[in-house]
Amino acid sequence: MGFDIMRAITSGLDSAKRVVNKAEDALEKAGEEVLEAGEGALHMAGDAFSKTGELVSSGAKSLGDLVSEAKNKLLEEGKELLRLDPFESEITRIPFDANGDPGEALVEAGKLLESGRPHEEAALKKLSPKAQANFKSVADGISNDTRARQSLQQMLLEGRLGETLLQNLAGVAGQTVAKGIDRNSMLADAVQEIADPSCIAQQAQNTCGGTTAQILLARQDPAEYVRLVGGLASPEGKVKIRNGDTLERKPDWDAADGGRTVSSQLLQPAFMEQSNGKLFTYDNTKDSRSFAGVGNIPGMLSNEMANLLEDLTGKRYSHFERISLDMADPLKFELFKSKLTKASPGHEVPVMVNYASEQNLANPHWLLVTGVKDGAVSYVNPWGQEERMPMKEFSKHLIAYVPER
Repeated sequence: MGFDIMRAITSGLDSAKRVVNKAEDALEKAGEEVLEAGEGALHMAGDAFSKTGELVSSGAKSLGDLVSEAKNKLLEEGKELLRLDPFESEITRIPFDANGDPGEALVEAGKLLESGRPHEEAALKKLSPKAQANFKSVADGISNDTRARQSLQQMLLEGRLGETLLQNLAGVAGQTVAKGIDRNSMLADAVQEIADPSCIAQQAQNTCGGTTAQILLARQDPAEYVRLVGGLASPEGKVKIRNGDTLERKPDWDAADGGRTVSSQLLQPAFMEQSNGKLFTYDNTKDSRSFAGVGNIPGMLSNEMANLLEDLTGKRYSHFERISLDMADPLKFELFKSKLTKASPGHEVPVMVNYASEQNLANPHWLLVTGVKDGAVSYVNPWGQEERMPMKEFSKHLIAYVPER
C-alpha cells in the first residue's frame, strides 16, 4: 500500500508537469503574438498570461492537496500495515563541516599543514610562474582559515590544482564582491568544498536536489564550480552557464538557513531557480516555489534534475521514475542496477529515494550515488555525509534516478 501512495504522489507530480508544459506553451504563443503584432497583441498576451496563472495555480493546489492527502494516509495506516521500512543506511564518513565548529579538526589541520610545508614547496616549484603566483594569491586570501589552507595544500600535493582551477580561485581571491559577502570566507568555503565535496550540505533547507547537483559539479568540474561562485558573488550577481543561460543570485540568498556556507548560500537557491524552468519562482526565504506567488511546492522533480545537470555540465541526462520502473520486475531491476553500477568518479548518478523514518513515512530525498561494490551502493547524502546500503534494500526506497545518457 505504501508503494501505491508513492505512485499517487508521482502521478500527481507528473500531472503538475503536464500543467506546466501547457502553461509554458500558452505563454510562449502569447509572446510570439506580441512580437508579431506589437501593441495590439498585448491584450491577447495578457489574457493568455491570466489563464496561464489560473491553470498553474489550480495545478499547484491540486498537487499540494494530493501530496498532503497521501502523507496523511500513510500516517493513518501505520508502518506495519504499509510494510514500509525506514531508510536505514550505514554512515561511512562524516567530513569536516566547512562552516562548523573547528574544535579538534582545527588542531589536526594545523599539524597536517605544518608537516606538509616541505612537500608544498617542492610541488610549487613544478608549477609555472603564473600558477605559483595564483597559488600564493589564494593562500594569502585564506591564511586565517587553517582548515581551508590545509585543504589547498592537500589538493596541490595530490595534483588536483590544474591551471584553470588555480586561475579561477585566484580570480575569486582578487575580485570585487557584492555588499554583504565576505570574500575571504567565501573563498575558504569554496576551497574546502572542492577539496572534499562530501562536506557540502543543505542544512535546514529543503534543497536536497540543488545540493546534490552542487556536489556533482564540485566533484566533476571544480574549476566551473569556483567560476559560478565568483560570478554569483559579483556586484552584478550574474554568471553564464554551459547552456548559455544566465544564473542569477537570489535577492534573499542570505536568508536564515541553518548554517550553510557562503558558497552554498549562493549556489543552492540559484540552482533551485534554474531547475524551475520558465514559470515557477523559487523563494529561498520560504524554501518553496510558486507561480505568481500562488502555490507552495517544495523540492525538485526528476526531469528538473536532468535539465539542471544538462544546463550546468553540457552532458546529456535521462530520468527514470518508479511508476514506470517497478523493482518487482527482474528485467527492470537489472536496468536500474546496470545504471548504478556504472557510477564512478566523473559519472555519479543522482537518485531520489523515499527517506522514510518513524516520524515521516513519505519523505522524497535526493542522494548522489558514487559507486557500487560488493552488492552495496555508496552515495553522498547532501546532509554532509557519506553512506552505503545493500543494493536490494536501496532499490526498495527508489523513486527516481537520473543517469547520463
